[in-house]
Amino acid sequence: MKKRTSRPGLIERALIEREWHQTVVNAQIHALYGDNPQGLVDAAGRVLFVVLEAANLDNHDFDSDELQSVHEAIISMYDQVDEAAVCPSRRARIIGGLEAAERLLALIQRSSLIQAACELKEKLREKHIHLDDFEALIGHGTTQALLHDSWASLPLSECAGNLQ
Repeated sequence: MKKRTSRPGLIERALIEREWHQTVVNAQIHALYGDNPQGLVDAAGRVLFVVLEAANLDNHDFDSDELQSVHEAIISMYDQVDEAAVCPSRRARIIGGLEAAERLLALIQRSSLIQAACELKEKLREKHIHLDDFEALIGHGTTQALLHDSWASLPLSECAGNLQ
């Protein structure tokens, strides 16, 4: 007998979507005003991962200016992840990436967004999300843990043990 893959039900999908939208707000707050570098990386990373995955599901062109801004934000998150303070230039690139992601959201089907948020939730149950997970969505590569496997941010001291 084939093992059936467990897919979130309608209510769970709605809760995951709501949770992701709250993460968007948290990412914007961290990016604009926050002084918690890991909180910034964690929230922004979740937003950007879901937007990239959803754009991928919708077969959007990855050569656009918006996706370039998202890529620059991802590189800035990678550079920021083990720093004790938020670097102003990295903050600016992360804000630019989040703004670009917001523009991309207008082009993405809601069903793809929900599917991508569910996929992120499932991935985070099993492992960390690394830079190469992002890069695979836009065609580049390397490894460093960017996101922790719960919806809450980890303090930097705990996260540092996960870096490779």
